[in-house]
Amino acid sequence: MIAKIMKGSGFKGVINYILDPKKGTELIDSSGVRTGSISHIVQSFIDQTKLNPRVSRVVGHISLSFSIQDSSKLINE
Repeated sequence: MIAKIMKGSGFKGVINYILDPKKGTELIDSSGVRTGSISHIVQSFIDQTKLNPRVSRVVGHISLSFSIQDSSKLINE
């Protein structure tokens, strides 16, 4: 497995990147985030950042790439 960790300050760009329909990604689970649309997801994160205005780099994205040999072990449950 290879992990790539990125930090930023804007939610819209990272949410659009993650949920790009061309990539075939799937939202498996969420908690405390409205998921009706991309704009709802972005606004949910923005609302949560207002709870602690001292934090400036509010976006963290961790991308995991698994070995093709592990594909039989990966399930969306």
